[in-house]
Amino acid sequence: MKALSLTQPWASLVAIGVKRIETRDWYTSYRGAIAIHASKGWTASDRALCNKEPFRRCLKRGHLIVETLPLGAIVAVATIDQCSLIRDPALLRISDNERAFGNFTKGRFAWFLKDVRPLRRPVPATGALGLWWVPTDIELEIQRQLTEAS
Repeated sequence: MKALSLTQPWASLVAIGVKRIETRDWYTSYRGAIAIHASKGWTASDRALCNKEPFRRCLKRGHLIVETLPLGAIVAVATIDQCSLIRDPALLRISDNERAFGNFTKGRFAWFLKDVRPLRRPVPATGALGLWWVPTDIELEIQRQLTEAS
């Protein structure tokens, strides 16, 4: 299984299902299951963002406490359904929340996520840049949790 590292609070916003589009400055042809990894570190400005709307409201709705957001762990599994070049941000039919959670500047790429399944317990993992392969032992723990949940 491949994985994608995101800083907090974005990783948790994906896990609770309120962020369904990840924006990047690069295209991926990969389609399929992807582990969502919360990076180990996050900046003071990203922490402060958690206290602003719509971040605060969505995190609260997801029963998440900023001080305890998981770091250095896989928090969810999703499916990359499509990847599209952003040609005209004004024409995107997305929610205000989604717009706040991404960088939809012309020329970037929107990665559409579906079938998001949060893990009951974050699985510690070392992330990497780009798409990376989840080590086998960690993938087995992810699959065990997903099986328990169904």
